[in-house]
Amino acid sequence: KESLESLIEDVKTESFKHDPRLHDDKITEKLLKDESFPNELKDEVVFKTCVTHNLHKVLLYMISNQPDFYKDFIFKNGESILFELNNEDIILEIFDKYSSNLWLQKTENAMEENLLHDLITKGFGRAIDYMLERGHILNFCFKFNIAGNSPIMSIVSQNMGEIPLKIWKCMEETENKDLLSESITKLNAREYNLLHLCSENKENNLLLAIFQSSSMPRDSLYEACNQKTVKGRMALDFCSDQKTILSIFKTIEF
Repeated sequence: KESLESLIEDVKTESFKHDPRLHDDKITEKLLKDESFPNELKDEVVFKTCVTHNLHKVLLYMISNQPDFYKDFIFKNGESILFELNNEDIILEIFDKYSSNLWLQKTENAMEENLLHDLITKGFGRAIDYMLERGHILNFCFKFNIAGNSPIMSIVSQNMGEIPLKIWKCMEETENKDLLSESITKLNAREYNLLHLCSENKENNLLLAIFQSSSMPRDSLYEACNQKTVKGRMALDFCSDQKTILSIFKTIEF
């Protein structure tokens, strides 16, 4: 019968006798039966291996029970492991256990994406809502990745309910009108702007909210409306919802 110590040693040496997910289950089962926290887990190599091989249950146990010890493993040299994590519960635990000054550090991945981009790509709506509810989103909203997409441009194709509209409401709070204008007029690598993407992906509530925004400079809205894709299509050419089109026509004069 495998001991907890031997299972943890297998993790440290990456000598898995089973699928890593089975290791995750086996170790967690033993951890939950033992009231003491094993010293064998207090090891950076073990921690990194758990991250690399998605031992999510063990990671959650470690961070939940010893947050102070693992802080320096999670946030190191001004960077964090958040981009490497593929489990929303662990990310939420990190948000809850550590100061926002740590996990709001302006780190980026190889695609020049910030944390909000990354959470959108992973479909982690609860984590995005956590940031929204605590006012931690605005500084991330106006960053464009290597493909020329801001977070809100990335999210419109993800079917994430009301979150795109919530992000837009947050963006409207900026005092920098140039940033707000750029958010709808900047073209991505496909030469689509935010309005094109909203129309194409049937994000009609968001599209209408942008047109009705009292914060958006009218000249920027006109510019975005008239920008064309490589195939010569303007944003409203993609919109097939008559109610949305009529509401837009009532909002702005063409």
